[in-house]
Amino acid sequence: MKKKKELLICSFGLKPAHVTAETLSELKRCDAVFTHCLDEATASFLRPFCRELHFLRDLTPARIAARLMAYLAGGGRAAFVTYGNPLFLNVTTRRVASRVEAAGAAVRVLEAVSSLDALVNALDLNRFSVGGLRLVDLSACDCLPEITPGMDTLFFMASDLNLPGFAGARPRFFAALLKAYPPGHRAVLADCDNFRPGRLLESSVKGLAADIKKAGVATTLFIPEVPLRAAKKKKPSS
Repeated sequence: MKKKKELLICSFGLKPAHVTAETLSELKRCDAVFTHCLDEATASFLRPFCRELHFLRDLTPARIAARLMAYLAGGGRAAFVTYGNPLFLNVTTRRVASRVEAAGAAVRVLEAVSSLDALVNALDLNRFSVGGLRLVDLSACDCLPEITPGMDTLFFMASDLNLPGFAGARPRFFAALLKAYPPGHRAVLADCDNFRPGRLLESSVKGLAADIKKAGVATTLFIPEVPLRAAKKKKPSS
């Protein structure tokens, strides 16, 4: 009888201390565990709960899915470990799940700590702007996103601006920001995976073009609103 193929998608949260008892229990039941966001050193906390542990760093979603499908070809149960909430602005998980399901495997996703929760706390966003909070997934943008200076804005997957595919759009994105915000307006690059001291890089709209090079895979760009009074004082570009 052919073994059932199943992929469990789960997360360790934003740091090892966030991993849930439910997640660890499920990992122990898997034949193999795969991860794209940990390496030998950072994955030490997971190893006691894994029969096999495989690393998929620096692979595209398509190549990650191919590795998982190859492992599951003969049946069995594998886990794919990511960070944050697997279903919250996580294009890798979405694409991997779609390809694995299309190949005939059952896919199940466990809940996890959301990066949004951590960002709200780290950036002290308990009181949002009058216009509200806007979330933008740069990895899912086929064109330049609309710039809305009247709202607090979180640009997720900010490191995608450093990819070759964004080479043409990158200068236009920063030009659009400079047109909408004062040059010295606050901008913050926040690393969602671990809010250690120094993981919040304070920048400005003018300085982002240089500072964006420091963005990693878990970096989110935060630009607060331009207060209405300041927006009125800002002179239009000539």
